[in-house]
Amino acid sequence: MRKKKREKEREKERERERERKKEKERERERNKEREKEIERERERERERERMHYRNASPRLCGLNVGLKVQRGVEIAAGVPIASALDSVHADRHRAVLVRLHRLEGVRKPALRLAAEHAWHGTLSMWAKGVWGSRLRAGWLGRVGGTKVKENRKREKDRKRERDR
Repeated sequence: MRKKKREKEREKERERERERKKEKERERERNKEREKEIERERERERERERMHYRNASPRLCGLNVGLKVQRGVEIAAGVPIASALDSVHADRHRAVLVRLHRLEGVRKPALRLAAEHAWHGTLSMWAKGVWGSRLRAGWLGRVGGTKVKENRKREKDRKRERDR
């Protein structure tokens, strides 16, 4: 009698154990599914962001409309900043992009985007030439930065001294 009872108890215990294992397995499956869903959501978010920068307003894309670059040199409306330097070496592209971000309306994500597409875009040869020569001469320095202003002041002061 006791033997049978013990046997029944063991059987029940084994049954419970099997149930627990099955439940754990189901839980694992659910977790995997949840992880996959989260990853898909992240990917969708990344894609949305990419499309946002691709379809964004000209200001966001670094397609700065009529952006003035010191002494009246102007990038034509709707021209990617990066492509303004199409004929110049890629490293110089990056240098100028970094310097340009100080100007109004050029945002850093836009610079990243522009750097990625640095070789694409259109701009008249005139503008490319102007930009290229200015760049090689180091003329862009710090675009509109305080250094430029200070140097101009110093030059004016020297001129005044000479004229006296």
